[in-house]
Formats: sequence, structure tokens, C-alpha cells
Amino acid sequence: MLKSITKITFLICFLVPFIGNSQCHYTIDMQDSYGDGWNGASVDVNINGALATSFTFANGNAASDSITTMNGDIVDFAFNSGNWDTEITFQVYDPTGIEILNIGPFANNDGNDSFLLSDTSNATCIPQNVNVTFRVDMSKVTSSFVTPEINGTWNSFCGNCDPMSDPDGDNIWEKTISLYTGIYEFVYSADNLTIQETIDPSASCGNGSLFLPRRFLNVGGQDIVMPVVCWESCDQCNGFPQPPVGITCNTGNAGIIFSDDFESQGGWTGDYGTGNGIWQINSGGTASGGTGPDGAHSGASYFYFEHSTWGGGGPSQFDTATIVSPAIDLTSSNDDAELTFWMHGRGDEMGTLKVGISNSQTGPFNTVYTQFGETHDNANDPWSQIGINIGNYVGQMVYVSFTYERISQNWQGDLAIDLLEVFSCVTCASPNSLVVNNITPNTADISWTPSGNETEWELHYNGSSIITNTIPTTLTNLTPSTNYTCSVSAVCSPTDTSSTSSAVVFLTGCSFSLAPLIETFDTVPAGDGIPLCWSQEQVNDDFDWELEAGGTPSAGTGPDDDISIGGNYMYTEASNPRQDGDFAIMYSEQVDLSNLPNAKIKFYTHMYGSAIGEIQIDMFDGGNYVPIFNKIGEVGDFWVEENVLITPSTNFVHFRITGILSQNANGDTWPGDIAIDQFSVVEAMANDLELLSGSANSGCDLSNSELVSIELVNSAANAQSNFDVSYTINGGSPVIETFTSSINPGDTVTYNFNTTADLSTDGVYNFEYECLLVGDQNTTNNISTNISENFISPVPPVTFDDTICLGDTAFLEATTNQGLINWYSDPNGNSAISTNAVTPNITTTYYAEVQASNFYKDDFESYPIGALIAQSSAFWTTLSGAGGGPFDAFISGAQMSSGNNSIYVNQLNDDDLYLLFNPLASEGIVEISMDLRIETSAHINLQDESLPASNEIFEIILSSGVLEFDIGPTVLTTSYPGNNTWFNLKLEGNLASSTWNLYIDGVFVLGSYIAGADQVGSVNFRPEVGDEYYIDDVEWYVIADDDCISGLSPLTVTVEDCSSIGENSIHDLDLYPNPTSGILNFNGTTLLEAIQVIDNHGKIVFENNINSFKGSLDLSHLSRGIYFIKGITNSGTIHRKIILN
Repeated sequence: MLKSITKITFLICFLVPFIGNSQCHYTIDMQDSYGDGWNGASVDVNINGALATSFTFANGNAASDSITTMNGDIVDFAFNSGNWDTEITFQVYDPTGIEILNIGPFANNDGNDSFLLSDTSNATCIPQNVNVTFRVDMSKVTSSFVTPEINGTWNSFCGNCDPMSDPDGDNIWEKTISLYTGIYEFVYSADNLTIQETIDPSASCGNGSLFLPRRFLNVGGQDIVMPVVCWESCDQCNGFPQPPVGITCNTGNAGIIFSDDFESQGGWTGDYGTGNGIWQINSGGTASGGTGPDGAHSGASYFYFEHSTWGGGGPSQFDTATIVSPAIDLTSSNDDAELTFWMHGRGDEMGTLKVGISNSQTGPFNTVYTQFGETHDNANDPWSQIGINIGNYVGQMVYVSFTYERISQNWQGDLAIDLLEVFSCVTCASPNSLVVNNITPNTADISWTPSGNETEWELHYNGSSIITNTIPTTLTNLTPSTNYTCSVSAVCSPTDTSSTSSAVVFLTGCSFSLAPLIETFDTVPAGDGIPLCWSQEQVNDDFDWELEAGGTPSAGTGPDDDISIGGNYMYTEASNPRQDGDFAIMYSEQVDLSNLPNAKIKFYTHMYGSAIGEIQIDMFDGGNYVPIFNKIGEVGDFWVEENVLITPSTNFVHFRITGILSQNANGDTWPGDIAIDQFSVVEAMANDLELLSGSANSGCDLSNSELVSIELVNSAANAQSNFDVSYTINGGSPVIETFTSSINPGDTVTYNFNTTADLSTDGVYNFEYECLLVGDQNTTNNISTNISENFISPVPPVTFDDTICLGDTAFLEATTNQGLINWYSDPNGNSAISTNAVTPNITTTYYAEVQASNFYKDDFESYPIGALIAQSSAFWTTLSGAGGGPFDAFISGAQMSSGNNSIYVNQLNDDDLYLLFNPLASEGIVEISMDLRIETSAHINLQDESLPASNEIFEIILSSGVLEFDIGPTVLTTSYPGNNTWFNLKLEGNLASSTWNLYIDGVFVLGSYIAGADQVGSVNFRPEVGDEYYIDDVEWYVIADDDCISGLSPLTVTVEDCSSIGENSIHDLDLYPNPTSGILNFNGTTLLEAIQVIDNHGKIVFENNINSFKGSLDLSHLSRGIYFIKGITNSGTIHRKIILN
């Protein structure tokens, strides 16, 4: 699909003053702090509503420019954002020199597009007559015509009053007309309006009228040369697509007289080299994402213009770059000629390609083809072939130029060309489709397709030639490891030989290297990138292995150095533009195994990073590749020695090494650099068993009969059986058993010991495993150690039996200092109870267990009112990182969920509190519980580190009964009980799956997966404007994967038949009035030691030591509702229920 990107406006004023002392110009001074120009940013200038120019510059630290205006013109300035706006500053001065704008640097690199200023010009220049040169390209006009003309408002659309001319015959017609400063409309037509163009009114050059759509022109005070536009277009004519049409021959037949497959620079001259903003050779994809092809059209390489202006290639060298071909000889051609080439134009910022022809290598060049804009959507889209008739040049020596003109400073404009061919009429045509097969160190098979009936050919290679009448022909006596350029000519008669075909380049193989051998990659010549006689796959992969010393460019992946420290290694660079599934292939040198009866390969791998993919090694044996090694996924930041026994069917092999990219959970490939070093082919030992690892269970409540196992690999040439293996625990007596099975060379097996291990006692067990093969030639790999642990289980909790009246509620009580208490209704711990408030109808036994955990609990009763919480508790801090400062919050006695105290948080006090997890939670289950009373609103967020102002995981916003759960990509909403009342908020997070659930008063309300929510360092109470709220009864628990569970402790609630609640006297305790508005009187027949008031969540909200038979309680600070009264006496506990209005 053709996408036209270029917009060419004809509202152009050349900036040449026409009155020596006139003050006509607005001037702009532009700066770039980095020194690489504005990277696509620009300032647009509109004069009287029409775009007049865009100010920008491509390279350097500074530039100036200006534009002419007339007195009274309305001049508008607008900024267009680029790639690096943070580097940009600029100033604009009016015609009298007064600064009217001073902008930048911008705060970020995106989204800075904005209208800046509208100004009325105070220029001293006045309207006048100027020369305007109109130019139109008529090459796309399908109707017949003789003479084009211009019709406009200045000549009242008179017809042929202003005819145009084409003095150089290139079908671009011109006319210069004297016009007075002002605004005009016009159209191009021909032959006295016989044909007339139709202009899209919404196009950049259109007048916007749906009724009389015409071109629009704003004439200023200086001469104008209009850009060349295509008939019925605001842009230049686009030649694409223009496929070849072939040639017509009266003499001879069509044949190739020139061909270049762009495998090297060869005889090309001009703006050719390396870096940014220049033509260069390339294979595979270009260096930038979103532009360029994924490989050559033919052969391994192609030419392309590198569009980038910054980065690894440095500053851009050219905005317009031209390369020129070697001489193309048409002097012996007949009748007709056609030039063809293949092109690929993928990228949103694709510029203009112009192809020119000249009789001189230095020009001038006559443009014979023009195209602009993106022509290909994808990197793997097929290349397009372009055809250009050059029959007018038959009988001449010519040169072809390719000129690229960029339209922006963006990187997405890499235009590529490949396989240039020139066809003409010849009596002896060149062969085509030259290919090379079966390349060895000393021979290569060359084949081709004849273009005629000839039976004899001449092969040319590196200055030599042979005559042959056989297809294919084998070239012999070639030099190993040498590049050869080969072409072929047809011998049609003793006096008629064709021009040479397109050349093919091939590299002869290296001579076989006699093993043992090692490749350390440390002596690779600078710039080669791969050892001599090793090679990169040229066609069937996505990118190449790279040579590196030190660390790879990306942090968190790849090695810091090679295995020997100070040398080189090979690795797969996984950064942009690489994608998941991309792979790189390299080949080892040819290896002769004649001296190795039991060969193996030994090498080191480094697989570190969250996106590590796969490394695979295949051996070329007997004409086929055989898989011999594969390793997938991250191992760690260290080198690993690998040993692979090989049993080839021949003595002559080589190895194919493939690195395959993957991606991490975030979809990134860059943390996936795979490295390999010290690749050797050596003799394997006859007898060597390696003990890879040993294992025994770790966990809670391990038994006295735990399985113990080991993993062994046979790293030598001989099969092994009937050898001893052993393990010891904590340095005790070894358990020795005989392995009776057989392990073949290269095999890996697991052996489970028949003798189990007693790990029933809590604690750490140090295991040592050993392989006891008699005659083992390498005893350094016979021992392995590891640690198993029976994790410590917590002590069952202490429970407190209770007695209640039938119909009353009991509150299950248990204590522990080792973690979280869970309740069950059965003695096996299967039926969990979600609350500690129970109402049994009969005497019932409940069961409590302790889930070991790291935890924190505080009801703030131990602090005096007015104390600062972060100054008083090590579990709290503030934004400043210390307590006691302006961000700390007070302990308050005004409101409380239980007891007498809570934390008061108010935005007006600049409170900014952090409840710390110590240590931070990075695995397992996290529970966070708190009682809240919202006075106005509240903002609470979780952060991934304990350091204040760390990365925010999610935020909870509470206001007017609506709870918002902001998890980044979306906001979930639910309700809470409302303001001015206490309620419980609980968060439960699974750090392994990054899922979080939210509960209100014990009831699940919402939950979600949250990207990155796999670590918690703090809870941040950071009030926003207007926030005011109280916090009480705060708890958090972190249950790690190795935290165990205690046994169960019973608690019995005895249910008695008691009288109902009311004003009647109870034999042991009277409470009145009931319901009460705040003051509750009590009168008992038994001495009351203490009274507790418990809300319907089971929390003690009031407690007082009484030591009296009667008295009164002031409960007016509590919210209205039903409460439970517990009277504690020396003979038992009395339960009552009251209603508080």
C-alpha cells in the first residue's frame, strides 16, 4: 500500500531582503543542548492563515532563520514536538528586533505541540509586484494535450492567456508571472481549458471550497519559485509503482549488459560510508525499529540510506545523499534499453528517492524516476522492482545516480535498494541466475541459466577465467578461506561474446582443523566480529552473534567479563529491534576428529536475565545436522561449564550454534543476552561420573522417612554400572548403597536411595552426597552438598473458654506471639470460621491454630494522647524518613474503634505517614487490616519499598461512601459504610501471582491482578487536599512460603439458658436504661472486677477496671448500634447485650 507522507506547500518566500534598510523579517534563534539538531521538532509560521514556512535544523548546537512579512500581516507561531524536546530552546524577534518569544527547554520529550503566539507584523515592507514561477509535472496526465497554461484570479481564468513552456523536454512545464502582493486562486489547464485539473479542496494547497475547488497562493514581498507539483496534486509526482515493461529489439535479443547485486561497494562513489545520514551496505535488518527490510532481495547484502540522526551512528551526515554507479557501457547496444532495480521503503518518515542518468560520473544528472513516501508496510514484505526506460541513451556510456532526500529528522525512513540491472538489445545475451553450491575449502560448483542457444561459456573469478561447455562447472584449486567473485559470459561465436552476468560472491571453506582444538574468541581480528573459519548464517536467521569484551550493553543481563577475565566471548544482543522468537546462527570451523577416539565438546554458557531464551547446538555429521545440546531459561549470573559427548559417523564435522530469544513477563526481550565462551573439541575421559546434585525435602512437619535422591551424568566414554553412592547427614555415618543399573555415555539418571532420612526434628540438615566409582579419572565432580530444613512450627495458641446465655454471642479469644490465629469449627482444621464472633445454640468446642508469620499489631493504647506515632514507633516513618517532623501524625482521643486512642490524619497538618514492613514482603501472602473512620475523604497507597516515596503499587481513595481502587490501567469502584462511622478495611495479596483482594467489614468486595504488585515495603497514608480521617487497630501479616502452622488448641463455649434482655432485674447483673443514649448504669449481686464493651466485629471498644457492685459507664463516644457487655467476676464471666441510641 502506498502511503504519501510528504506534504509540500507552495507558500514559500525566499529570505533575501529586497530593500537594503527595510525591517521586514521575523527572526528565530534556535539552540540544541546536545548538538544533534532538533530531532524532528519545528516551529510552524502561518501568515494570514496560510502556512508560510517551518523552522528547524538537523545538526549542530545552534541555527538562525527568518521569514519576510508585509506590514499588517497576521503572523502565527506554533511548535511541533520532536524526539528530544528537552534539549530545545529558541527565541523569536519581530521585524524591529524586539524579542516576542523565549521558549524551552521543555520538561519532557513528548506532547509539547502547542500554539505559541499571534502577532501583527510591524514590518516596514509594503506590498509590491514580484515574480512568481509556476511549475507543474504533466507526466501523469492521461489525456492528450499540446500546451499547458495557468488560469487564476489575476487573469480572470481567461483560458490560454498564460501558456507554459518545457524548454528541457522533461515534461515539467514552467511560467513566470509578475503578481502584486496578495492572495490568489488558480488551476493548471491545457489547450485553452480543453482539460483542467481537479483539486481536492481539503488538500494542503487547496482553497477549501467545495463549490470552486482551486489552488491557493499567498504572494508576499519577494520573488517566488514554486515547487514542482504533479497535475491534480499538491505533491510532486510519485513514480511508484513503476514495474519493468521490457524492451523492443529489432537487432538481437534482450540481454543483461550490466548487473550489480550490491554485495560490496565496488565502484560506487558519492555519499557512501558508515554512520547516520548516509548510504551504506547492510545485511539483515537495519539498526532502527519500524523501518527498513528484514534482509536483502537477493544475495546477502543491499544498499540503504540510514535515516537516523542520533544514537550509535552519531549525528546525521547528509539530509540529501547521492551515490553514483560505475560506468555502464551502452555503446555496443542496439535499439532500446531498460534499467531495473529492487527497492524497499518501510517507515512512517520515508523521504524522496530520485534516480538520475548522466554521461559523466560527476553529473549533472537528468532525473528519470521519482518516488516518495512509505511503499512497504512490513519488514518482510516482498521487495518491489522498478523499471525505467533509458532507450535514449543507447550508444552512450552512462552513470546512474540514486539520491535520497529526507523529510524529517525521525529515524523511520531507511530506504533500501538491491540488484541493479540494465537490459538492452544484444546479439549475444549474458547468462543469468548464477548460483554457487557445494562450497569446500578448494572447490565450488557454479551453475547458471543461458539466455540464448549458446553452448560455450567463459567463467571469470578473481582475475582468472576458464572456458566451459558444462553446467554446472566445478572450479578447482581454490584457496581455502578466500572470497571469490564469479561471473559468466556467453560465447555465441568466436567474434561475439556477451557482457558478463551479474556476479556472485562466495567464501571458500576453511581447511579442516585437527582436534583437539579450542576457540577462546580472544584473538579475533578487530572489526571481524567472528573467529577465522567461523561464520554467521547469512540468510536463514534474524540477526548475528556478536563479539564482546567486558559486559554487554544492557544492565541485568549477560556476563560482566569472559570466563578467563579480560578476554572475549560471543553473545546474542537481545535489545531493540529484536523480538520474541528471533534467532541467530553461527557455525564453527570444520573439525577433523581423526585423533580423538572418544570426542566431546566442552564450552561455557552464561544465561542471566529475566528474558533468557534458548541455546541449541547441532553437529553436522554425514550430510545432516544432529541435535546434541539444548538449554532453556535463566540460570544465573555466572558461567557454567558444559560437556557433551559426541559419537559422529564420520571424522569430519562442524557445529551450528543457535541462540533463540524469548521475552519476560513485561513483554521485553532486552534482558535476554545469551553468551558462550571457550568452545573446545577434546578427548573425553574413559571413566568419569559426575554427581550433578542431591536433594531431600524441605518443609513443615517432615517425617522420619524422607526420600533422598541424587542426579548423575556419565561424562566419559565408557558405560558404568555396579558402583557405590552415599549420603551423610550433619557429618554422621554415611549411608552407602550400590547403583546396579547401567549409565551409558552422555546419559543423565536419578537414583533414589532405598534408605530414607529421619528429618522429623525441626532444624537444618546438612547433606553431603558422593559418587564412589572405582577408577574415576576426575574426582573433582564426585561430591555435592545441599541443605534441607524442617521448618520450625509455632506453638499452639493459648485459648480461653467462655460461658454465654442462649442467644448471645461469644467472642473466641486466643493469644500468641508467633503469627496469625485461624479458627475452625472441627478438630481436624477443615472448616474455617471467618470471624471470632459465634452464637452457638448448645455448648460447642472451637479450635484455634497459629499460622507462623512476620506480623505487626497496634491499637495505639500504649501511647499518650498527643504523641507523634512515627516518633514513638519504629514501625512508622514519614516522608522525610524520620519521625517527629512536620509530616508526623498525632495520637488522638477524639475517636476510637476500640480502647481510647487512634491516629488522626489531616491534610491541613501536612501529615504523610508510612507504615513499614520490616523486612519488606517479597514472597508469600500479605494481609493488611485497619479500622477507618472517614471524616471527609482519605487516600491510602501501597509502595514496593520501605524507603518513602518509592514506586506506588496501587491507591485506595475513599470519599462519601465510594471506594476507588486505582490499580494503574483501570480504577475499580465499590462502596464502604460511609463517613463518620468506623469500619474495617482488609487487603489480602498473593505476591507470587500479584493478585490482591479487598474486604470491607470481613466481606469480599473486589480484587484484581496488578502488574508489578509482587513486593510490599510500606503502606503510605498521604492525605490529599481536604482529607481527614482516623486509623485504629492496625495489623499486618506476611506469611512466607516456609512459614508453618501449629497444632490446634480447643476452646469451649458453654451455653446456658438465661432470661431475655430488658428492664427486668437479672439475678446477678442489671444494666439500665437499655436502650441507652450514652450513660449505662450497672448493679450486680457479684463484685465486678472489670467490664468490657465489645462491638459486633468482636473488638473491645471500651474497657474499665470496676472492682464494684454498681456504678455507671459513659458510652456517649461510641457510635449507635448493638454492643455486647462482658462482666468479669472472680466466679466467672457475665454476658449481656445493650442497644446504644
